[in-house]
Amino acid sequence: EAMISLAQVLSWSDQPEEALKYYHKALKLAPDHVEARIGIATIYAWQKKYPESIQIYKQLLKKYPDNATALSGLARVYSWMGNYQQSIALFEQAKNYAPDDRDILIGLGRVYSWNKQYKKSEQVFKKMLAEMPDDSEALKALANTYKWGEKFTKGIEIELRILRMRPDDVESMLSIGYMYGQLGAMGQSIHWYEKASKLAPDRADIQAHLGLLFTRNQQIDSAATAFKQAISLGRSSEKQ
Repeated sequence: EAMISLAQVLSWSDQPEEALKYYHKALKLAPDHVEARIGIATIYAWQKKYPESIQIYKQLLKKYPDNATALSGLARVYSWMGNYQQSIALFEQAKNYAPDDRDILIGLGRVYSWNKQYKKSEQVFKKMLAEMPDDSEALKALANTYKWGEKFTKGIEIELRILRMRPDDVESMLSIGYMYGQLGAMGQSIHWYEKASKLAPDRADIQAHLGLLFTRNQQIDSAATAFKQAISLGRSSEKQ
């Protein structure tokens, strides 16, 4: 148990190879330990060793078909491989065994969105938020669902909720800026990209996007300045 706990900490600390060593040591002492096998399968999935991860999950599910963690883990692997229908089916199965599991619901809602089933994705996240209105991960996932489904006004509304909770969330500012741009509100789009750039002055991608927005808004001098800044930041990043 100590080895497995240490392996979990190592995996969360971005030390997957060290974590694998301890999971394998634990399995020598307890060859059928489910948690250790799930830990190994999880790391393999992170490392994009999908066939190895799938094999472990399937072996576990033959013996424990009602293991919601193994079902959702396998669902994630299939989602990362782009097999959304298989992923959704497995997440739904996992949800039957653990209907209130937050990670399963987040995963299911995301894959619905990736599969362009935006209405179903929205339903999952809205149900979650009815019970946990300040769940920032669910809010962000719902905002993305609206963004990808081109419901930009609703997406902006959700991102603003996130910013009320986390005023320095650069990604939410960029998301709002993007959606205002899609709505044709160039001034508002520029405003949010500029806010983001003040908090993340070293990001070349923000300056490059600002340059494009200024160009579309016929602010040529500002566009030139932003593009030059993007090039300068890009060069600095390459040197590092």
